[in-house]
Amino acid sequence: MDDRNSRSRTGWFVVLVGVLTAVLVYAHPEGLEAPAWVVYAACSAFVFAGLASGGTCRVAFGFGAVIVAALVVWAVLRALRPERVAS
Repeated sequence: MDDRNSRSRTGWFVVLVGVLTAVLVYAHPEGLEAPAWVVYAACSAFVFAGLASGGTCRVAFGFGAVIVAALVVWAVLRALRPERVAS
């Protein structure tokens, strides 16, 4: 039972880290070197990772995998597109 309590506390600590990071980013966005949505997505990964069940983690990281796959497809298509010369 002690192991379960330890994992629960660790999970809530990870959730707290994600939430506090998002609050700090919201309060001081001027120091960001990435779009805010990227930072919030990273913060939400901490929140989802800290939540309890394995199913929640699978859904959250599956959603992230879909987003990454879409970004890869977009980047490849953009790289293959011919450059337009301004006249």
